[in-house]
Amino acid sequence: MLISNKKHEYTMPGNNPSLTIRSSSDFPAFHFLLSAAVMALITLFAYADTFNVPFIYDDVNNITLNRHIRMTAVTFDSIAAVSESPSPRPFANLTLALNYYFGRYDVRGYHAVNLTIHILTGLLLFLVARSTLRLCGTEDVIAPLLAAALWLVNPVHTQSVTYTVQRMSSLATLFYLLALSCYIRARITALSGQGRIPQVLLYALCLASGILGLLSKQTTATLPVMLFLYEWYFFQDRNPGWLKKQVPWIGLTALLVLVVAAPYLGTSPLDKMLTIYEKQPFTPAQRLLTEPAVVIYYISLLLFPHPDRLTLLYDFPIFSSMTTPMTALAGIMGVSVLVLAGLMLSGKHRLLSFAVFWFLGNLVIESSVLGLAIVFEHRTYLPSVFPLIALTALGVSAFRKRWPAVVIAGFLILICGFWTHQRNTVWNDTVGFWQDNVAKAPDMPEVNNNLGQALLKKGETEQAADYFKIAMKKDPDLESARVNLGVTLQRMGQSELAASLYRTILTTNPANTKARFNLAMLFKEGGHTEAAVRQLKKIIAVDPHDTSTMLNLGTILLEQQHNAQALMWFRKALTLDADDPKLLNNLGVVLHRLDRTEEAISVLRQGLTLAPHNPMLHNSLGLALLDCGRYEKAMEHFQLALAADPEMADAVNNLGLAAEKQGKTDQAIDYYRQAMGLSPAYDLARYNLANLLLKTGQPDSAISLLNDITTVSPEHQPALHRLIVALVDARAIGPATRLAEKTAAALPEEAVAHYNLACLYARQNDTDKAVNALRTAIDRGYDRWDYLCDDKDLENIHYTEYYKLLTRQCDQ
Repeated sequence: MLISNKKHEYTMPGNNPSLTIRSSSDFPAFHFLLSAAVMALITLFAYADTFNVPFIYDDVNNITLNRHIRMTAVTFDSIAAVSESPSPRPFANLTLALNYYFGRYDVRGYHAVNLTIHILTGLLLFLVARSTLRLCGTEDVIAPLLAAALWLVNPVHTQSVTYTVQRMSSLATLFYLLALSCYIRARITALSGQGRIPQVLLYALCLASGILGLLSKQTTATLPVMLFLYEWYFFQDRNPGWLKKQVPWIGLTALLVLVVAAPYLGTSPLDKMLTIYEKQPFTPAQRLLTEPAVVIYYISLLLFPHPDRLTLLYDFPIFSSMTTPMTALAGIMGVSVLVLAGLMLSGKHRLLSFAVFWFLGNLVIESSVLGLAIVFEHRTYLPSVFPLIALTALGVSAFRKRWPAVVIAGFLILICGFWTHQRNTVWNDTVGFWQDNVAKAPDMPEVNNNLGQALLKKGETEQAADYFKIAMKKDPDLESARVNLGVTLQRMGQSELAASLYRTILTTNPANTKARFNLAMLFKEGGHTEAAVRQLKKIIAVDPHDTSTMLNLGTILLEQQHNAQALMWFRKALTLDADDPKLLNNLGVVLHRLDRTEEAISVLRQGLTLAPHNPMLHNSLGLALLDCGRYEKAMEHFQLALAADPEMADAVNNLGLAAEKQGKTDQAIDYYRQAMGLSPAYDLARYNLANLLLKTGQPDSAISLLNDITTVSPEHQPALHRLIVALVDARAIGPATRLAEKTAAALPEEAVAHYNLACLYARQNDTDKAVNALRTAIDRGYDRWDYLCDDKDLENIHYTEYYKLLTRQCDQ
């Protein structure tokens, strides 16, 4: 090995003596930073409109519904909890959990991280390209820079960057290229004799990066193979003798790959693979026949990535034989030609040759026998790296002067940047996104169903129903479309049709928890709470970890005053998801009802640490504090609830309660009226206002308000009783008596109704009726003996034997 201390040059040992390479120190840091800034600005332009892109498709299950990533504290336990996520990609999930920790479900944070990963990956591509071209004997910096810029703005990669969950692909690629870059630097360090310690550190970083890549996405398993291939191509100059000596190491590497893959494949890899196919509309043989054509299609997308050609879900034809259609044979022939070209080019154009095998090798996991979806654009993210480096280098070298290549590449960068920006605008609106997908794959049931869901969320129920019906027509077995149609029918007021649809689904598939849950909610809306509770318990029997169902079950029981049972379900749900603000709110409410107020306050404050601007939690905490006499603190939380939700009539009503308890009558009246203004149908505020007006000697105004309540809700017992009292206070004894008679007839089991009637009869000296009504009240369970014995309204029947008997019981 010849080394020049003056120029930091060295020659490749034995393999290619004519190849001379300079060390990376010849590339000034300023130039690298300038290059990085240029690439970052280009990328930011192309992705400027992506920061508000909503969660779409797989984002829902992997992020918004994934309780395992709801990290509220950075501890060993919380990090371990992330690893329990259904997706076996723990490091990628950890980054999502950290996003949740810092910003909950604010999509801007997730997209900022995705874009940062993309830019860093582009910088690593630049470094890898720079090092590789130097190993190939060229010192040109322009080609690596142009390759990185073209890769960063290629519209095909929008799916890997803008689609939040595909951080798994982009993060794996980042670590993949970091590992490769470290390996290259370690090998160059070894050849230049710059010391052993840097080599060890670089190899250690290479290994760590590979592991992190594997923990981000399993496709990183190809890294050892690619490192070996890179070594053979660029450091060993494809020396057959060296290759023969590496047979033991090849075996060891293969064994290592199998060991790493074992946790994912299990003890029966074939059975696991075939199980995946049970959910797919194709067989292993059909997938193997189809994927070569997909690979050729990927190449066409990378070369001509116009936004009109890009979509999330592709309706790609499934091939059953090599000749039907002929595209299957064409795809197989195309891939064969690629392999043959890679072999033939290895002599004079080893970078192109390596690029071919890099591309095919990094597609082999997702584009071969595994039972995955047929085609996804994000699968090209890593495979496209070296083909783009090779083609850019070839293009630049085709010109004797640099400026024509720079102009052409600059034009391509601008075009691709504009197309990427254009494609990203589609991602910004969920309805528009799925409309675009339906336009490109109109016969695909799933995309029609997804468009229906997006329209349903937007409130376009009739259009949504149309798309669900299209999806069902194209695939009668697509249960999700049938469930969604049921939801749409519910919202359109066609509850019976919806219930019938859910029952039909459950007849063929009793394990469909979504249909059962919706049926339970229909029962609840119809007042059949026992039936709703039974359905929800059946869901939990199928899925004991369904915290959403537990929350709803507990809420129904809470509404039915079954507080102890509600408490049990809320606590059970919290053992599975301790960071759900809704669960913590409901737990606080039920504890408050059970007079465990201090415990309720503690739970509600815990909820506010997770969701500091949650109006529901502030309102519930305010009520608990109100009961403890902490009026100022209570009002503070009611005000915070209103700051988070200015339309929250309940919080305004509770401000009225707090003011009333402090004797601030005028202020309380104003608050109750404000609450009624926010929600004209809000009877609680109307009742509270009427009650306060009665206390302040304004029965006529109270009567008007109470009449409004009882007209709309004839069985509103508190309002009926207060209206009778108001009529009495207004000296309208006759109307009060008639209302009391009507109330007692409508509510024959209501003890208070009969007691009020007894008082009115007694005031009018109708002794027999008064005694009979009082006897009925006692029989129905009236037990307020303190009222009964001292009630002046009953003075006219004090002499009766029945009343004397009751007063003796009072004395006892």
